[in-house]
Amino acid sequence: MKADPEDFIGWLQAEYGLQANSARDWPSRVQRAFRLVGQLNNESRQLAALEENSEFRALTTGVKSQLRRAVRLHWLYERAQKKR
Repeated sequence: MKADPEDFIGWLQAEYGLQANSARDWPSRVQRAFRLVGQLNNESRQLAALEENSEFRALTTGVKSQLRRAVRLHWLYERAQKKR
């Protein structure tokens, strides 16, 4: 994750009303997704690469859902930072 994890956590709390403990889980989920396929240059490519990854496909449905959500949140955060 290129961005500062603490800034991402703060953004999650402000934008989505997450409690600190819940918000702190998301940067590690983003990192896990990036470890599987690398950090690509847009959300749709990132998600497509995850879906094609054999390690990702072997994960439980719940974990796959969390990783997809983490990627979506990461890209929402990235777009929000560009608007600043």
